Amino acid sequence: MKDTRENEHGVALILSLIVTMLIAGLVVGYLSMSTANLQLTNSAQDTLQALHVAETGLARAWHELSADNMAAFADISTATCPSDEDGDGVPCGAAVVEDHREGTKIFYRFPCGHGPGLLVEDTASPASTGVYLGTYEEEFIGRGGAPITAETGVFAVMYVEIVAGERAKLISTGRYRDKTRAIEVTLAKPSPDTPPSFSLYAMLADGSIVYGGSGDTEGDIHTNHDLTIRGNGHSVEPATIPGTNPPQYYMADTDGDGIGDTQLYTGKVTASGSADTANAAGGTESGVDLVPIPEFTPQQIIDYCNANGIPITEYGSSPNLDGQALNGLVIVNGDLQLSGNISGDAMLIVTGDFRITGGAQIGTPDTTANLMVWVGGDITKQAGHSSIYGMIWAQGDVSFRGTADIYGSVITKSTSDVLGNVGLHFVPPGDFLTPLLNVFDPPKWVAKSWRECGEGGVNVRLDGDDGTGASLD
Repeated sequence: MKDTRENEHGVALILSLIVTMLIAGLVVGYLSMSTANLQLTNSAQDTLQALHVAETGLARAWHELSADNMAAFADISTATCPSDEDGDGVPCGAAVVEDHREGTKIFYRFPCGHGPGLLVEDTASPASTGVYLGTYEEEFIGRGGAPITAETGVFAVMYVEIVAGERAKLISTGRYRDKTRAIEVTLAKPSPDTPPSFSLYAMLADGSIVYGGSGDTEGDIHTNHDLTIRGNGHSVEPATIPGTNPPQYYMADTDGDGIGDTQLYTGKVTASGSADTANAAGGTESGVDLVPIPEFTPQQIIDYCNANGIPITEYGSSPNLDGQALNGLVIVNGDLQLSGNISGDAMLIVTGDFRITGGAQIGTPDTTANLMVWVGGDITKQAGHSSIYGMIWAQGDVSFRGTADIYGSVITKSTSDVLGNVGLHFVPPGDFLTPLLNVFDPPKWVAKSWRECGEGGVNVRLDGDDGTGASLD
């Protein structure tokens, strides 16, 4: 009997040891899994933070590019290039590039092989490339992330010029701890001879628009407030090129083959407020985004004309301009009443009110508008049949009565009240007016494509082969 009890005690001890070992194994396994999960979580968080750093660098560099501050992009041909110690074609060690902040330098390390790296280098075309460097500090907080200190977050953004002044790439690499992420954005900017977007409406107003009577519209209409179109069968149709028979439409070449393939100025009516309209060929939308109308400062135009040799003529209040061919910039310091004809390639600035009477004619028929009247006060058109071939832009109200044919555009920072038999036919700005309009609304860089380049970052090799990084074609 004694032997049996001793055997039972031995079995119990062995079972206890087995159970203890199993529990210990489970605990160790659980701790290992927890540690691995924590490491994975931390790794994912670090990768996400690296993306935030890259986004911050991209935003900062894009801002500098939009401000034409190319001095912010260091000429990378002046970088101190490390040597290729292992002979694989990729330099190793540290490189120094001037930071965008005066008097500071940031050290970046080139990888050996194709691992992550921050400094990008392309000595083959130093005139068309640059790099924007910085640290991810508290004032540059990335989307969704807590502030990162200068010691742990660093970005480098490479600028690659594709078409001078019109097309470029920004490739932003961000590093957080040992993780890197890269973003490549292709940007495009309209050429300086492209009219700004605010000038491409038949009628554009910051305030309300009331458009009635029996006249029709060709082109687009927008108000940043409320819009009402009423009248006898009033319609809004696509803009046609003046003098074409059968009518031809303005077209854009979107695929670069030299042939217009997309119709412009389709007769669309939009309002940031409510829209009570008649028939609109391009459709009607309300509650849309505002269309910014830039602030017009006469001194900016005066400075531009002085810098570019454009003649300037000044008059006092209420001069008689009937029958004159205007040239360059013409300034009336006060009010102006026009009952006759004015013509020419010119910008007429009237600092007071502008009144159109009788059978006045502004400009001459053409396929583009090259005469513009900017008015610091109100524009009023009374009885009679007037013709306008150009742009009219008022800081105050626009009020039309009687009969008029407008081939150009109407812009107002206030309200537009057009009644009677007024036909409005959009004609885009021409070669003379476009550079003047771009003084107030310069062409801006816009994103055409965006992609993440992966965790490896962007590495541009000195021999022109960028390995597994982003393509710089």
